[in-house]
Amino acid sequence: MNRVAFQVGEGFLPVLSKAFKDRYGERSRLTLAAADVVTAATAGLLRRSGRLAPDAPVATAGEARAAESLRRLLGAFPEARRVFTDEVSDNEPAGTLEARCDEALGAGTFRCWLDRLEAGDWDGADAVAGPTPPHPGPR
Repeated sequence: MNRVAFQVGEGFLPVLSKAFKDRYGERSRLTLAAADVVTAATAGLLRRSGRLAPDAPVATAGEARAAESLRRLLGAFPEARRVFTDEVSDNEPAGTLEARCDEALGAGTFRCWLDRLEAGDWDGADAVAGPTPPHPGPR
């Protein structure tokens, strides 16, 4: 398993899978949200374990609302968080989350969600992801 080291003050974006960035766009809302979700989840874990001060800076790359919508999608089916974490760290090929999402939620669901996310249609993206409330991120 490929483990990726990064500093939460710098964020996950610099080490996020090149294949993921190539597939979805280096500065796409999805790529930036993916970096923010991983960074925030890691910072939360470090804070809970006492290894990160409560007031330590945590980098963000994109829009908070995009990260929230991604968290909602990651709560929409059981294996989503694991698949996402594996994909952004090069342990799964780029596109694995998309394929698993479509298997679990119906063909075309991921692209429908992604199109709305990239357009900034937060309510539309959330409606596609379903009623799952946002969660802190991958575990």
